[in-house]
This record gives sequence, structure tokens and C-alpha cells, in this order.
Amino acid sequence: MSMAYELIVGVLVEKFSVPPDRITPEAVLGDLDLDSLARLEFAETLRESLGAELADDEVVSSTTLAALAVLAEEGTA
Repeated sequence: MSMAYELIVGVLVEKFSVPPDRITPEAVLGDLDLDSLARLEFAETLRESLGAELADDEVVSSTTLAALAVLAEEGTA
């Protein structure tokens, strides 16, 4: 997987206490028990960590982790 995906996994496990066995590229944020406030905090953490330009409306409950990694990589280009 990409560097962005690995960072996403690390943030979810370390900062948001998501069990690693629930994290897959196909997992959607809504299935990881991140409420809307947590998703905003998650998006901000990714922006700071990756220097990515992620819009808050791209980090929604239906976004898969794989899609989020692609968006993050595109936002750093």
C-alpha cells in the first residue's frame, strides 16, 4: 500500500483507537465508529501529517480508506 494509506492506518489506530483488524482498504469511515466531529479531526490530522489538501466534504462516512489515500496523494501533488 501507499505511504498515505499507511499513515491513515497509523492515525486511526494510534489517535482514534480503531482496532487494526477492522482496518482494510475497503473499510468506510462510517464503519470505524468515527462520528462527524472525529472525521473532521481525522481530516485535519491528515492535512497536517501529509500536507494534503483534503476538503472536509471528501472525508465522509461513505469514503473508503483506499479512496481517501488516493485523495490524499492527489492533494499533495
